Amino acid sequence: IYAFNTAYTESNLNAITEALLGQGKIPLNKPIHELTPRDLAKYCLNDAEITLNLTTFNHNLVLGLIIL
Repeated sequence: IYAFNTAYTESNLNAITEALLGQGKIPLNKPIHELTPRDLAKYCLNDAEITLNLTTFNHNLVLGLIIL
């Protein structure tokens, strides 16, 4: 079952989040290992928040599909 009617064509966190929620990952202008601890924390927190938003959007649809 495909629940999102071709809302996205790529299967990465940024593409899916932009297509379904209008959000995206924080763009990096240097390798992740060169980020300051503060910038790395912001980057990781943003990833966690958009992942949570994906699993809980549309009345927990994604989470329900995962459990199936």
